[in-house]
Amino acid sequence: MTIPDLSQNDFTGAFTFARSEAATYVDAAGAEQLAPAGTPRFDHDDAGMPLGLLVGPGSDIGGGDRITVLAGALPDALVNGTVAADRAATVFHVFLPAGAPSTAIERRAWYTRNVRAMIDALLAQAGHHLAIGAIAGLRVRAGDDGGGFVRFRGQVWQLAPALAGDAAGTPLAFDAAGTVPLITGNA
Repeated sequence: MTIPDLSQNDFTGAFTFARSEAATYVDAAGAEQLAPAGTPRFDHDDAGMPLGLLVGPGSDIGGGDRITVLAGALPDALVNGTVAADRAATVFHVFLPAGAPSTAIERRAWYTRNVRAMIDALLAQAGHHLAIGAIAGLRVRAGDDGGGFVRFRGQVWQLAPALAGDAAGTPLAFDAAGTVPLITGNA
């Protein structure tokens, strides 16, 4: 069975979202808007080009954006596989870090055996999330630059060198050189 791509219109069917305060974003016309508490913000630059889902820390403790992927949005074997190899996945993430210029978009790939925890950890990062997705199995690593990359859908995705931690702040594990993510039980 092929899992179809989801668009912004499918957001509520694939993710839970919470924010306890109103927050601003820029709409497609380039005008600043105020999103009510509990609603996601799909931000744009001043020219109206989409920047993706805007995630921020909020002005008060607990006021920031909180997003989690729903189990039903992922292939069952990736979530409930009884053998570790069944849960192995490559997560792809297109991201613009908070405060970075709109030309600094990062296209990253992550290896994991807990796809839900990895997606939740990635979506906890402040910035703009343009796309996120997962496929079963590990894409073949290429490149000899030390960090490496994978190819998927005609694009090059850098194997991410570091992630500060998961949504709970727990550091994620990497190889001894600190460059290539290891597949771990909790990331």
